[in-house]
Amino acid sequence: MISPQFIHQPKTKLIGSALLLIAALIVVSVSLSMQNTAEATGVTGWDAGRIIDDSVFTNVNTMSVQQIQDFLVSKVPVCDTWGTNGTTSTSRSNYFASMGYPLPIKCLTDYTENGKSAAQIIYDAAQQYQINPQVLIVLLQKEQGLVTDDWPDPTQYKSATGYGCPDTSVCDSQYYGFTNQIINSAKMFRAIINNSPTWYTPYVIGNNYIQYNPSASCGGSVVYIQNRATQALYNYTPYQPNSATLAAGWNTATCGAYGNRNFYLYFTKWFGAATSAATYGYSFVSTELYYDYEYKNKIPDGTAIEPGQKFYAQITIKNTGNQNWYSDNLHLGTSGDGVSQFQSNGWLGGNRPAAMVESTVGQGENATFQFEMQAPTDLGTYNEQFGVLIEGYRWIGGCFSVPITVGSSDPYYSTEVVSFKAYSDSGMTSELSTSNITKYTDSKVYIKAIIKNTGNQTLSGSLTHIATSDPIDRVSLFNDSSWITNSRAAAAQEGDILPQKTGIFTFSITTPSTELARTKEQFGLVIEGQQWLSDNVGSLSIQTNQRPSSSIFANVGVGVNEWLLSNNEQYMLILQGDGNLVLYNKSWKALWASNTVGTGGIRLIMQGDGNLVIYDKNWKPTWNSGTAGKGESSLYMQGDGNLVIYDKNWKPTWNSGTAGK
Repeated sequence: MISPQFIHQPKTKLIGSALLLIAALIVVSVSLSMQNTAEATGVTGWDAGRIIDDSVFTNVNTMSVQQIQDFLVSKVPVCDTWGTNGTTSTSRSNYFASMGYPLPIKCLTDYTENGKSAAQIIYDAAQQYQINPQVLIVLLQKEQGLVTDDWPDPTQYKSATGYGCPDTSVCDSQYYGFTNQIINSAKMFRAIINNSPTWYTPYVIGNNYIQYNPSASCGGSVVYIQNRATQALYNYTPYQPNSATLAAGWNTATCGAYGNRNFYLYFTKWFGAATSAATYGYSFVSTELYYDYEYKNKIPDGTAIEPGQKFYAQITIKNTGNQNWYSDNLHLGTSGDGVSQFQSNGWLGGNRPAAMVESTVGQGENATFQFEMQAPTDLGTYNEQFGVLIEGYRWIGGCFSVPITVGSSDPYYSTEVVSFKAYSDSGMTSELSTSNITKYTDSKVYIKAIIKNTGNQTLSGSLTHIATSDPIDRVSLFNDSSWITNSRAAAAQEGDILPQKTGIFTFSITTPSTELARTKEQFGLVIEGQQWLSDNVGSLSIQTNQRPSSSIFANVGVGVNEWLLSNNEQYMLILQGDGNLVLYNKSWKALWASNTVGTGGIRLIMQGDGNLVIYDKNWKPTWNSGTAGKGESSLYMQGDGNLVIYDKNWKPTWNSGTAGK
């Protein structure tokens, strides 16, 4: 609740609550508003939905450092440095002494922090975050009265802009300090101006319920916030003045809140108008129709659209008014709000095709609308009429027509890629990054491509193929038995692909046994004997590495950090650097070990006598399989997870006992 509070004697400060919603932080806005009673006339020109224009709020060129300094000096020509003014000659100095505040007193005109003057700190933050320095000056005044105070105390600088000071608890110390306060305030303002997705605000461009006072019992009303600057001010101080507060001018009123009112009063008193007369308008620039949602395949002018066919419109208009447009609420609408015969599932509604693509469009800039349309079944020439509106606020200008002919047209082929994905398994459950695949030689990768037929002709299932491209028809290093030819990977699974329907193409590739390098393979789509539909359906970047052996034979071994890999790549045997021989599954779970950690083993040898032995650097055995005398044998890392020694007659002489694990 807002109420007068005595900060120190004999100076009285009126505190006005504010709420800064930053993450989960609610911040208080302290508003010094005690003015001469002669200024008690009502507030004129106030608009709760447009307190200040974006162009004014973000005009960083209004003041230099020297101009800021001169302005501060004009408000406090003489600072009561030693606290000698007041009711008695020592009242202010006595107050500072009682509070433990040091003398001399520093006014904003001569305040410095980290070697920078207050004017320089204000200027630097304004430039860094592209906020009008006048806004920051007014913020300092309406929060702590620092601009006109000729004997400010240290607490006013500590929370100079009220940033990090909740209504319900003490200020957050991490935001203390004049520079810290200025920077965080400017940073918050810029985040709202930019509509940053990482900065939470409960306010939107459009209708918002805003209270008259922190006490809900005082009521409130719906305010249509028209611009980002006003949204930022409410994000900082989430209350609006009621009619009594506006009528009171600089003074107080029942259930009053003064933060945003005083911001407006100070700004207009010190720096002139906060807003200009708003104008709204647009001029039509262009309409383009496309076959595809990527807006690459343009439909030639005069081309008829097939009944029921989906196509895509891109409409461009120019902002000829003096107010910014925002994607939050600038919409394309149908003439008279009627439901369009060309509406599609992608529309905002039957009479709202789309919102503006750009986040913000200023005066003289172009706005773009992109949306899907679907032709009706009735043939004929249609003049679809559209207009532009600020949703919930007003229409801008008149309407314009988009002529569309629905009827029989010449055959055309067009496709779009819905998805192109790679998998490590034939069931296609373990997805790989198509731009970074690493496989051993003779390994398989499984591909699934989904292609939409956006043309008006059926794509033949027997003639439409995924094929190598870049260059076209190249023999692929990765072709395997699943391919139609060595340059044709697959046909659609379900045969013919009807217009506006999708087809699924699945195939596998096999990494070569000799090419050990990173290779890019690109695929396109071709109608055999007719035309290429696309030379870039998708691409793969594959690094092929030499496959480790799955076995060692008599008198052959492996060294430290070398391994045996089962042919199905599910199990591996590694002689680790710590001397331990370990069998892992593909999830790196240890299934068996020689338990020789720290023994210095550096080589594993399948001896000619049938014994499998780990030796240290001095050729001292640290472990063996106990199969000496079994004769010439081989060691196999099997696909079932079992490590087995076989003699020359394929009789097992030793195993790890890990089959099926």
